[in-house]
Amino acid sequence: MKLVRLTTYNIIELTTKVSRFKQLLPFYSNQGKARSVFLNDLSDKSNQTVAIVSAEEILALISFEDRGTIFYVTNFLLKDGQLTNKKGLGFWLNWLEKTSKLADYKENQIELSLYDQSVINKLNDLGYEEVDGQSSFTILSKKLSYHTALILAGGGARGAYQIGVWKALRELGVEFDLICGTSVGALNGALIAQGEYDVAENMWSQIDTGKILSYPGLEKSANYTMQQSLKDVQNLVMSAANSQGVSTEPLREMIHDMLDEEKMHQQPKDLFLCTTQLPNFKETVISLKETAKGEFGQWLLASSSFFPAMEAAKINGGLYVDGGYRNNIPLDVALNNGATEGIIVNVKGPGMTKNTTVPDNFPLRTIESNWNLGTVLLFDGARSEFNIQLGYLETLKSYGKYIGHWYTLAHEITDSEVKEWQAKCREAMLESADLLNNVGDKEIKSLVSKIRNLYNDRMTEELSGLYLLEYVAKQLEVSPIKIYTLPKLVAEVKAKLDEGWNAEERDHESMLLSVNEWLQRFAEETTLPTEKQQIASLAELLKKDQAPGFFDALWPIAPRVYLAARLVNYLSEEGKDEKNESRI
Repeated sequence: MKLVRLTTYNIIELTTKVSRFKQLLPFYSNQGKARSVFLNDLSDKSNQTVAIVSAEEILALISFEDRGTIFYVTNFLLKDGQLTNKKGLGFWLNWLEKTSKLADYKENQIELSLYDQSVINKLNDLGYEEVDGQSSFTILSKKLSYHTALILAGGGARGAYQIGVWKALRELGVEFDLICGTSVGALNGALIAQGEYDVAENMWSQIDTGKILSYPGLEKSANYTMQQSLKDVQNLVMSAANSQGVSTEPLREMIHDMLDEEKMHQQPKDLFLCTTQLPNFKETVISLKETAKGEFGQWLLASSSFFPAMEAAKINGGLYVDGGYRNNIPLDVALNNGATEGIIVNVKGPGMTKNTTVPDNFPLRTIESNWNLGTVLLFDGARSEFNIQLGYLETLKSYGKYIGHWYTLAHEITDSEVKEWQAKCREAMLESADLLNNVGDKEIKSLVSKIRNLYNDRMTEELSGLYLLEYVAKQLEVSPIKIYTLPKLVAEVKAKLDEGWNAEERDHESMLLSVNEWLQRFAEETTLPTEKQQIASLAELLKKDQAPGFFDALWPIAPRVYLAARLVNYLSEEGKDEKNESRI
């Protein structure tokens, strides 16, 4: 089950479904009025609406007002059959509290106004207090308590992303009480516990592999070619094989120079890290507050020692290696140490992710990127700066400050520019009479269902064009580390199309790429058709209007590529018209 935001675009869908929903709590005198008010709330900017969804099925509908520190609930509708012995009133009220904590992050109490005294009595038993009694209704309130955990996953050089997340959390005013980290997540957790953002950002922006590892053949280079990347990986693997893991002495020195254990111990936040004890690969959890002063740096090194590529750390006569072998995302550590809500920052590093059971009343936000964050064991300052900015922007999106999937768009989902783009995009996608004849509700719903999983909002047909624009921009390699308006993103796409699909050289890059990213580059130079090549080829054939019936038949097989090709042609022609107009 998950929460998704609803907007005015969802009115059509919900108008046909809302009759199957009833009030969980008596906000209104009858069911019809409750349903009617909820539909009105979808288009009322003073109210916010969310749905509780499971496997694309809407189970519950909630509307509320953000009144500073008060989460004021105005409606709660539950689908028929969802109130059961297993999922009773307490279960759904837990979801209400989760909604409050995830909706904004600042509310410290819930308020609601109810009519039925018998229901009010039940809520009294569940911690809600009567704060005001009117002639026809009673206002109830419940204060929320917070003990938030920041949970930082392992991932080596990709960890710079977590520093960007921290930057955004600081800006948003999001506070947390404990930090749980594995590997690079533990190192970043120590920097965060120390509270010096500038130190952390400076370290990552100036980092290179030589500041972490030491092995023969390692050279500092700005030569970001595939050959150099493969050479660096080969040298690392050979050195590790010959010496039971390369030396981590540079990392030890960096930890010693950068971290002030005295300052960390003075902070109220506790920091927990995971490491793995050899030879039995036993998970070991270490608490900063319970560690002797002067010793925690050794545990940070142990948690980050990705054996066998890196040598094991020796502590108190034992050997310890990377915590990712047993627990790469230490959510269970947070739960075991009193967390009541969590923020996971997952940089998708190698390691074991436990199947942790999360309580129903535990709000959990996961921040992770849809972009490749690069290598794990080879470090580069330019790539780190890219990942920091990406983490910063994607966290702001996670908290609703911007919209977008791959890109960061400075809009509300209901802005006029977004609506205008949807209309334009629909014209581009459905300009073919053959396509209009072949595409029915079933096909459109299939595409929307696939897109819906990629957005926090409940995607509708009207919003599918926004996704396609981002998809085309990604194929054209428009930078994701800027904030765009829709006109600016469209202009960037047109500029890329004007340059041509293969305008950029592929032998050199401005930052270190992972082997997988280089393989993608290589694929584009071979006869294997990547998605980018498919779109370019199909767009060219569509321009020539060759066998339109054949191409329209591709719709059910590859709808995303087909519609992207149509959008490319539409934008290309629009760009040409704009140039011609500027010459007149």
